[in-house]
Amino acid sequence: MQEYHGMEQRMYQREYASGTVAFKAFLGNNEYYKSHFKDYNPGSKYLNGEADLVDKSYGGMQIKTVIPLEKGAILEVNSPEEQMAMVRWVVKQNEFYYAGLMYT
Repeated sequence: MQEYHGMEQRMYQREYASGTVAFKAFLGNNEYYKSHFKDYNPGSKYLNGEADLVDKSYGGMQIKTVIPLEKGAILEVNSPEEQMAMVRWVVKQNEFYYAGLMYT
């Protein structure tokens, strides 16, 4: 996981948001997911998950989940409409993973 140091670089102002979002993570790096999930099926093309919404902006959102997402992963997010997003960063804090998503 990457630790963040320095000033934020934002294209859009973020606003607090709450609720749960469902997502589908498309599995690019199978070895990464195999090492994090004991029930991982190598034939799977995606992984379904849920996350808490932390904040959002015109260009993306920040989520909190127990699923260890990988930087660069592509997600199909339902919040409330279906959108594609890329994981820009991931930080682990206790048992949770915070991830910044950028809409594609």
